[in-house]
Parts: sequence; structure tokens; C-alpha cells
Amino acid sequence: MKSGKNLADLINENKSHILRYLIHHEGVSRIELSAATGLQPASITKIIQQLIEQELVVETGLSDGSKGRRSISLSFNYRKYSVIAIKLNWSRLKIDLMDFKGNSQEELFSIQFPSLYFERMDEIVSLIAQKVNEIHSRHDNIVAVGVASFGPLLYESGDILFEPQNTQEHRNEEHCYSYPLLSRLRSQIQIPVFVELEAVAGALAYWWFQTNCNPTQKLMHIFAGEGIGGGLIINGHRLSDFLDNAFEFGHIIINANGDKCSSGCTGCLQTYCSFTSLVHHAQTRLNDYPESILFSRRDVLTVYELIDAMNAGDDCAIDTIMDWGFYLGCGIASILPLFAPDIVVISDVMIRCGDPLLNAIERSIQMHKHYAYKTPKLIFAEPDNDLILLGAATVAIDKVLSSPGKYFASTVSV
Repeated sequence: MKSGKNLADLINENKSHILRYLIHHEGVSRIELSAATGLQPASITKIIQQLIEQELVVETGLSDGSKGRRSISLSFNYRKYSVIAIKLNWSRLKIDLMDFKGNSQEELFSIQFPSLYFERMDEIVSLIAQKVNEIHSRHDNIVAVGVASFGPLLYESGDILFEPQNTQEHRNEEHCYSYPLLSRLRSQIQIPVFVELEAVAGALAYWWFQTNCNPTQKLMHIFAGEGIGGGLIINGHRLSDFLDNAFEFGHIIINANGDKCSSGCTGCLQTYCSFTSLVHHAQTRLNDYPESILFSRRDVLTVYELIDAMNAGDDCAIDTIMDWGFYLGCGIASILPLFAPDIVVISDVMIRCGDPLLNAIERSIQMHKHYAYKTPKLIFAEPDNDLILLGAATVAIDKVLSSPGKYFASTVSV
């Protein structure tokens, strides 16, 4: 593999380095930027002038510099560019227009469906392309589309895998249904498209906007929705950058003699912490709780009713959800010797259970972890913020900033 870089590559890398720094450090001077990036002042001056001409950077006024000198402050031009964020999971499609600060500029489209299956994917992709092309025709400052999708995702091709329909085929990968999500989207959408797993996208979003891209933080994100997904940021990079789809957190085995999940794993975290399994566990124990407010709903029980009942003090709901926290804590403890994350962020529906569930997860980690590893800081994401949708935007932002010469050149004159 060729590893040499020509001058154009180096200039592009330096532009990327500068833009990433400005994204998280507004109002810095050229001198401060030189000190932070290690680039010579002359190089900074030349590159900044190019970025100003591209409308990627703006001068925002004067600030006090070193030795009492007044310096011109610089900032990324947040008003100029936008990205489209798409959240695609098993039961919902949501599309937003976002700026480079992760703020929603316009809620474009949202739809729910009973269940997403392989045969419906062409219809969903056509709908996505229609909505994206419509909004792009009205906003010429959109530079990319980020998609946070369910998985598994084959990173090399951008295909997503659907579970085999025949349970006896679970162990044979050849019988999986592979859908070319990325190539189908790119064939129908006029601007660059990038796809990432929803849990990984959420990890990137939290690291980007909440830790200010701190390269020393090892961050894990757990998507606790219909299924269980995990994403890791280590040394400022997504684990998927190196290992593709190797980290399927929901399929870590926590009970070798447990139930078989629909993907073929035996006793994996998914069989204890997915929506389906959580409701099933509640239903099987309701006969022991005849006074439960859920008793009359046991045949049609939903996760949302279970969470509401827990928050209302229902014993059956409390015990069931505390067990959910126990099993999730087992899963987190099992990955500590592998990655030792400093922070574990949990998002989506289950965070509505609040501190009692958070405390149950932490107790389980303490009970099951190796003594040499510290318990990571556990955080529930903000319930009013859709971390996965923000993650889709962050994936697009991260990609275009990695190569500004490629992704911004077509929208501006240099």
C-alpha cells in the first residue's frame, strides 16, 4: 500500500486540522492557532486566507493577545453550511437539517412503521432520497448527508445485514440478507452520503459535543432501545475505523446456558435487555404480582407501560427493570478488561427510568468487574436530545472536515 503524501494531501490535512480546532475553539487568533496546531505562522496565514475565501472561516473581531497586542479572532463559519441527519431504525425514520453546532434548523420528516423488513428497504431508500433531494433543492449550502442506521453494518461495502428467516440457518452467514444501503442511497442522492451504526454515531456525537473531542477520553455509548447496541471512541477514533463491525455489544455472551436470540447467539445480552425480552420477563412474573397495575395488560404489555409503571412505584415493573439493569451491568463489566472505557453513556428509551436504574447498573458493574479496572463514569444522555440523530449529523460533519478540499470545493469558488 502506498503511504506517501503529495503537497495537495498535506495542505488538505492541515486545513482539516485547523478547521477541527476552530470548531471547538471559537475566537482564537492566528498566533494561538499556530501554537495549538504546530504549523508555522506563515502557513497559518496562507491557509486561513484560503479558508476565508472558501467561506469556511470568518474573522469575528479583535481580542487581547499576548504582550498586550490586539489580534483578529477567527471562527468557523457556522452560518454557511448545513448537513442532513437521518436516523433509521427498525420502526422509525427521522430526517433533520442541522448546522455544524448540531442544532436542528428544520425538522424535515418523521414516520413510524410497525417493523422494517428486507423487502421494504427499496421503498424506504426511495423515500429518503426523495426527501433529501427536495430539501437540497431549497438549500444549496448542504454539504453532506449522515445516516445513523441499525445493523449489523458491513463497513467495506456499506451493506446492512438482516437476520436469516429460517432459524436453522442462523449459523450460516451465507443465508443472511444483505442490503446495499450506502450504494443505493448514493445512486439516488446528489450530495455525499455517509452511513454509520446508530450506536457508534451516538458515541461520536457525545464525544464531539460533550467532551469537546477530548482525545484522552475512552468513551462508550450504549443504545438501549429496541435492541442493545454499543459504540466506542478510543484515542479520538471510532473503534469501527479499525475493526469494522467487530464490536457488537448486544451479542456479548453473559450466560452460556441462556436463551437463543434471533441472530443465533446463546445467552447474549440481547436476550435479557432487548424490548422483546424485557416485556417477556415482565409477563412471566406478573402471576406473582396479582396486584400490579400491569396485570390486566399482561398480554398486550409494552415497554413504555412498563417504564411508566415503574415510575409509579409498581413492584413488578421495578423488579423487572432492576433485573434489566443487573444484566446490562454484567455486559459492561465484561468489556472492561478489553477496552476500559472512562465514560459509559446510555441513551434512548430506557433512560426514562432515571437514577434508580442508573444505580442498579452501577451496582452490577461493581459486583461483576475485575478488581484491576475502575468503574467507568455512568451517564444517562439528556432525554430531550436525540443522540442518534445528532450522531448522524456528526458523522457527516466529521467526514467532510476530514477532507475539506474534496467536500467543500464544489460548493464555493476558491
